[in-house]
Amino acid sequence: MSPEWIKLDISLTERINDDPVAQALVTALVSFAENTGVKVVAEGIETAEELKALAGLGIRYGQGFHLGRPESLDKALAAH
Repeated sequence: MSPEWIKLDISLTERINDDPVAQALVTALVSFAENTGVKVVAEGIETAEELKALAGLGIRYGQGFHLGRPESLDKALAAH
């Protein structure tokens, strides 16, 4: 197994700032990623507290309403 990315589902990131079990799992996945050259992206970042917690655990990439609302690809392409 040699993935390029590990994507953390919203079920793991939701309220991670208050969930020590989820924090332990993310810590393990970040360690695995660092040792294998894989990037980790967290989806479903909805609050500043979740963002801070994830960044503190070593997550460097994220998706979610706290970071920006989804937009149509047509609109994004037209802007570029």
